[in-house]
Amino acid sequence: MGFLGNADGTGVTIGIVDTGIQLNHSQFLNANGVSRVLPGTCLAGFSPTLCSTADNMIGGDDLTWPTVTHGTHVAGIAAGLTTGLANNAWILPVRVCDSSNGSCPGDIDGGIVWASQHGANVVNLSVGGTFLSGTDLNAARTAVANGTLLVVAAGNSGNATPAAGFLAGAALYDGVRGSMLVVGAVDNNGNIASWSQTPGTTCMVQSGQNYCMQNYFVVAPGVGIVSSVGGGGYGTLSGTSMATPYVTGVAADIKSMWPYLSMAQVASVILGTTIDRGAPGPDPVYGMGEVNLAKALLPAGTTALVTGGTNVLTTKNVITNATNATIGGVMSVGIAGSAMLKSVVVVDKFGRDYTADLTKGVRNEGFDISSFVQLDQLLAMSSAPGTVESGLKAVSSQGYSDALGLISMSGYVNTVTTPAAFATEPTTRDQMRTYMTNVAVSASPFQDVSFDMGYKLRMSGRLNQYDVGASPAYDGLFVSASAVNSPYAALTDGGNYAGATVSLADGLDVRTGYSWMNAGQQQSLFATSAGFAPYLVSNQTGAFQQRAADAAVVSMSWRFADWGGLGLTASQTDERNGILGGSGTGALNLARSANTSAIDATMRVGLGSGWIATLAYGEGTTSLNAQQNGLLGNVSGLHSRSYGVALATRNLFADDDTFGFALTRPMYIDSGSGMLTAATGADVNGNLTIGHEQVSFAESAPETDLEVGYTKNFLNGRLSLQSDAAYQMDVGGQTGRNAATFITRLRFGL
Repeated sequence: MGFLGNADGTGVTIGIVDTGIQLNHSQFLNANGVSRVLPGTCLAGFSPTLCSTADNMIGGDDLTWPTVTHGTHVAGIAAGLTTGLANNAWILPVRVCDSSNGSCPGDIDGGIVWASQHGANVVNLSVGGTFLSGTDLNAARTAVANGTLLVVAAGNSGNATPAAGFLAGAALYDGVRGSMLVVGAVDNNGNIASWSQTPGTTCMVQSGQNYCMQNYFVVAPGVGIVSSVGGGGYGTLSGTSMATPYVTGVAADIKSMWPYLSMAQVASVILGTTIDRGAPGPDPVYGMGEVNLAKALLPAGTTALVTGGTNVLTTKNVITNATNATIGGVMSVGIAGSAMLKSVVVVDKFGRDYTADLTKGVRNEGFDISSFVQLDQLLAMSSAPGTVESGLKAVSSQGYSDALGLISMSGYVNTVTTPAAFATEPTTRDQMRTYMTNVAVSASPFQDVSFDMGYKLRMSGRLNQYDVGASPAYDGLFVSASAVNSPYAALTDGGNYAGATVSLADGLDVRTGYSWMNAGQQQSLFATSAGFAPYLVSNQTGAFQQRAADAAVVSMSWRFADWGGLGLTASQTDERNGILGGSGTGALNLARSANTSAIDATMRVGLGSGWIATLAYGEGTTSLNAQQNGLLGNVSGLHSRSYGVALATRNLFADDDTFGFALTRPMYIDSGSGMLTAATGADVNGNLTIGHEQVSFAESAPETDLEVGYTKNFLNGRLSLQSDAAYQMDVGGQTGRNAATFITRLRFGL
């Protein structure tokens, strides 16, 4: 994530209603040596001496350290060139207090109003008192109506005393609430200072609702703070007076970064980005928590990609979850090559714009070997063999008995045992959880007809008996070899299946069926504040949904000679939240659905001397239903294909061994393009620049996989050694990105 503005207070005016400041202190210059102090004022109230000098009249303080030149110290924390947080903000000093005796005889309320009338975006009030008067409340309401944020010190009377007195008490009233922050002090370890007042359990009913001080109270560093002092030097002070300008500086930095935010929205950002202290959530000691500049500037919540509209705060054309957006599979190449997506506008839950590089969300890391490691023919298997030869019998099933008559069943059973000592609930027993995968069941009530079902089924070799996965000769030889395993028919891999097989003639089988893979139920949820960022509640569909798919398939397997056979599989597949087996999340979930019509063809031939070869070719056409208000539009039809060859032989180097070699080109897009649309910029008013880019999804360098495998059985098959190696060139169609995989395993059987 990147920032679009400057976090230095540029363009923001900070009102310092205090003792006045040393007007010519070096901390109040900018980087070019020019003063950032605006002509202020002095409101004497009942004091005949408070505004006695020319400097006093424009907000200046004539006294020097070690006299506690309070206002100069406070201003240095908020906006000092090297001591402050908003070191390029304008400083508007209002003198209402006297450094010589620490009293505030001047017109504080008038100073608040004056500062708000003279351009102060935020007014710092490191001043105290004993009670809230009607005049104080009216002044606060006037300043808020003028668009000013008030940041008020909680006071130094001890942390058992709620901060609900002079000025701070206004934070709960209608017309002020949400635009006044009350600030307590913490030490360098984030612990509340013993002298800092706290929010306590102070609450108030306004307009029929109950509001509590802890929800408008924050803490900030206030112990041993070094800042500017009168006389041009530096000094150390402690107090909620020092914590308050820290929050003021943070507010100014947020406003300078995102000028289109109102100051009430800036306050919401501060309240919503604190470091939680004390009891979880708002509490009577730390309120909402500790304000931290770095955290306040980072995106909050789930970011959203802007795809249209005219202004950040009003657009509804967004896609949720840009922060963790990912895409994998054949469509990812076009995204990875996009120039526009390297810098697009995303917004956080407060409506603040950032830049993001969505191309970093491309996930094509090479083979996922987890499914290969768990192949049922190589690990423990629970099976119930029968006598039926047709249908969805397991690839590894051998030596059928007639134990179940007309039914054959196979699958993989995994049992996980959790010792009682590690159970999540109190128990004296170990907990066992068992689940099954790759379960295949076939029943043959009639001659030449079988009914087939599958649960969490791998589809390789299930529909086309001439796929590599359907022949024991290839068992365990390849990590993937997807191109020679009917990849289009396998788009529902890991799902469920129901169908039937009919033997039309000797060596000719036809299978029809329906397969489906259900999506996960995880959804994105957002909480919103009234009047804030309308995009948070729009277009949430699919933000975190997992890929789902279903397919209607028809296949024919024809043994045309003793030495060869041909398999054809036609499929019509509908995918949701994914395209051609790949997945997309969040802003990179490109399509609500993708419909693919495809055909896979596989031929297996015997080459003599114990060698067999399998040749495969697949081709498909995909149409997309793009996400509403999404990143992708005007998509042409996608044309894809895959092909490859695999060879295997037995007893090559020794008795009872197998060797295999496969050269394949996994499924890739041959042609197809689409228009990407996203915001590429936002000005200081939040007005958007919308960019468009035509991208091709065709892969200029499709992935090529070379795989080699070798297995050797010992002790009549009770011990077997298996080694597999694979080299992927241009992984996922990413030119020059290669990957190597090597696996060796031993299998023990009884």
